[in-house]
This record gives sequence, structure tokens and C-alpha cells, in this order.
Amino acid sequence: MDILVLNNNFHGSYNSNQIFFQNLVSAFKNNGNIVWKADTVEDAISIYKKKKIDFSISFSKYIYYEKNIALYDKFQKNHYQWVSDYPPKMNIDIKSEFIHYIFIDYEYIYLCPNILNKPIILPLGYTKNDSINYNMNKKKAILFPCKVRSFAKIKTKIENSAFRETYYEFIKSYKLDDSFTIFYSNFIKRHLNCDCESFFRTINEYYRILKRMMVIENIEKYEIYICDDKNDNFPSKKNIHYIGKVNYKEINKYMNNFMIVINVDPNYHACIHDRFIKSVNSGSVCLTNANMLINSKEYTYSFDKISLIDNIIDYISVNNKEIYLQQKDLIKRYSWKKSCKSIIEDFSKKVKNNEI
Repeated sequence: MDILVLNNNFHGSYNSNQIFFQNLVSAFKNNGNIVWKADTVEDAISIYKKKKIDFSISFSKYIYYEKNIALYDKFQKNHYQWVSDYPPKMNIDIKSEFIHYIFIDYEYIYLCPNILNKPIILPLGYTKNDSINYNMNKKKAILFPCKVRSFAKIKTKIENSAFRETYYEFIKSYKLDDSFTIFYSNFIKRHLNCDCESFFRTINEYYRILKRMMVIENIEKYEIYICDDKNDNFPSKKNIHYIGKVNYKEINKYMNNFMIVINVDPNYHACIHDRFIKSVNSGSVCLTNANMLINSKEYTYSFDKISLIDNIIDYISVNNKEIYLQQKDLIKRYSWKKSCKSIIEDFSKKVKNNEI
């Protein structure tokens, strides 16, 4: 097939989105497809006009418009949009017959229930080229490859908001181990005045920071190395070390050297997050919060029992290699190559059934 891969030129945390873009291009090529790349609207239009494109694909938010018309509508070509963050941030098109969404979380559909084409669900994958073997001489410490922005700043933003009381109602009611997506979806049905991107971004960020802070604050027995710059969240905690931002392309080398890599899902509850997949592909055990898809007692924690996290780390430290092999078996179906093959199969099936 001839596939047009559109770069939305968004870099994301630690330049991760550009790495995803490169992996996607390579995976389609490795599956025997002809791949065309575009970095601008002008480039994409030229390729649409000159080449016989079967479908196009892009990550994150779709940005390829001419005079406010999406290029998939202009050229009436099917397009796959791989949404790796919450739909309220992504300008989801629920009407066009030509766009087909790929969600990383099964519950995203609750936030866009009227979408025309049923989305497919695929996590962001791994490449065998980035795989690193298990390191027997690991540092008996924790790597925390998540941003931890200032909690004081987000609390001040909420306090100064016109929707302050609504934020507080949400905060009072939401339980951290429940699905954030479903709770938010039900909440805004009762508060339609807050059904806006700004409200979502703020409350989502509040819980992303809070959950990450809770994990870090409750780890007492082990040294923690955070892939971010120092801020004001932990003024007196002694077992924290800041190693600064690490490019996503290099993070696997850091992960390989640590006994445990911590994942805190960014409020996703029905997803195998790429941090989990990346950690295991880098040869390390990932300790992650329990959700609908991952809930092993051996390597997941819950927020209502977060004070027990050191006990879980103790167990992983004794059974590290065994747990790593379990996790490695879990992720083997999520390579970029297999995911791209699934997209091709989805497209071919729709063509065969005259759905597109």
C-alpha cells in the first residue's frame, strides 16, 4: 500500500512524539509498504495530487487543513488519527466519514460517544532496535521518568478560577483508583458550563501531579531519580535526585540501569501506557498503578494503599528477573510493526466490506 504519514510537528514530553513519528514510518516500511512523509500542508497536498495514496495517518492532534477543510475531506481519502492523549485536547471530528481514530485507551470513547466511525484501540509500541537485554548489575534504586510540575501553581490556578467551587466539588468526589475518564464524563453531564477544554486540562493536570507526588512521597527506603528539573514539590524529602529532562530516544539506556522504573498513568484507566512498554523493552521491571488492563499484585500499586509501596518494591527487588520476564511476555504483542499490521488489516477489511 501507499501510505502518507503526516508529521504534526509536535514534540511532546522529551521529544517523544517525533520518535513515535519515526517509529511509525519505519514500521510501515518494514511491513512492505511505500511510505510518503509530509511536514507541511503544502507537502501533503502535493503528495495527494501526485501519488495514489491508500490512506494517511498522523499522531496526536490533526493539523492538516486548507481553508479550514481537513485534507482527508478535501481529497476524500481515508485517514487514521492515532490519539495518544485525551480527546478533549484533540479537536475530535465526530462527523467525517473519512477519519478513523486509533485510541490508546478503551475509555476515550466516553468522551466522544457520537463519533461516526468506531475507533480501534492500540497502545504506542516498541521497536526491537531499541530493545536492551536485562542488566544483572542494576542500581538498586528507582527511576521516575515522569514530569512532576509544580503542585502549588495548579492549586493557585484553581483557587483563582471562576469555576473554583466546581473544581472543589470534583476534587471532593473523585476517588483516585476509579476511572478518571468515566468520572469526568458523568461529572460534566451535571455541569455543562464546565464542558470545555480549559476545565478539563486543569483538573486533569491537577490529578496527574497529585498522583505522581503521592508515589514519590511514599517511597522512603529507596533512592529516587526523577527525569525532570527540580521544583518546589518536595522541599524536605532527602531521597530524591533530579537528573533533568532526558530525551525519549535516550531514556531506554537510563531505564536499563535501574532495578525499577515507576509509571504513573496520566489518568488513563484502560490503557497499557507506553512508559510501561518502554521500561520493559529497555530491560527493566516497571512498577505501575493498577488499572483495567494491568492489575498484577506483584508489580502494581493502588492509591488507596499507597503507603504500602515500599513493600511492593521490596518484593520486586527480590524477584526482579522473574517479574521482568512476566512483563516481557506481556508486551510482546505491542511492537510498532504488529500495530501497523493491525492498521493495514483494519483498512483492508473495511475496503473489502465496502465500509470505506
